Amino acid sequence: MHNYYFVRSLNYIRNPSDGNCPQSHPYVYYNGQYCCQYNREKVYSPQGSQCDGSTISFSSLCCLHDQFAGCPQHPCSNYKAPGKWNVIHAVYWILLTVHF
Repeated sequence: MHNYYFVRSLNYIRNPSDGNCPQSHPYVYYNGQYCCQYNREKVYSPQGSQCDGSTISFSSLCCLHDQFAGCPQHPCSNYKAPGKWNVIHAVYWILLTVHF
């Protein structure tokens, strides 16, 4: 009797856009709640340094020209161009027993 062990692999694909801003509004702000079309804040003095026209960031509260979109899945990250899909690799074992 001989035992043969075979290793096979399965790839499970996950959508890379989950939790990312859309391409049309690639910059995340407002603690990941919204995505802005521009990489700049609008100027709105009551919000202080979080709306002073500087480069937009995760903690910014204003988007230039109010060109924003809601985040599809909170919290969002900046848009990431699609490339290869993220792959979660799982390995399973098959035991084949052959009798001679």
